[in-house]
Amino acid sequence: IKLMVHFEFTPNYPDEVPIVELHVREPLNKEDLAILQGKVEETLPGLIGTPMTFVLLETLKDHLNERKDVLVEEFLAKERERQEEEEKERLKIHPPKKEEEIYKFASDITSFTPVNTETYQQWRVKFDEERKKNTTNKTVELKSELTGKEFFERKKQQGIEEEEEEEEEKG
Repeated sequence: IKLMVHFEFTPNYPDEVPIVELHVREPLNKEDLAILQGKVEETLPGLIGTPMTFVLLETLKDHLNERKDVLVEEFLAKERERQEEEEKERLKIHPPKKEEEIYKFASDITSFTPVNTETYQQWRVKFDEERKKNTTNKTVELKSELTGKEFFERKKQQGIEEEEEEEEEKG
């Protein structure tokens, strides 16, 4: 519960009543503010000639403590209403899925293969066979391609052979 009390002391304080302003914070409403303002007006005339800020604050605090349960319940009710409104807005934007879609998804889940030792071994055998096929194909492909070193050695060899052929043609 939040209430801000602003005191403005007059030059003749405490022989004169200070100006007191109350500012409401949640969960207080304007009705509560009017009640609290009435408490201030009732209490102040009896305190003239004495330091009154502490007594006035204690009076306000006691009144708020008496009404605390009611105020908290009102605040929680407003908060629930706000959350319900937010939920309604969310449902407008993202409507829930139809029941058929939910049941279809649930039935898809039950059609999965259960994982146990036996099914794992069957999968593992198939996986290893596919892997062997893929690796043998890759090694055949790699053997047919030249490495960088082999490429340059062949190029060099071809260059030498071409030079020899040119010399033979000239000579």
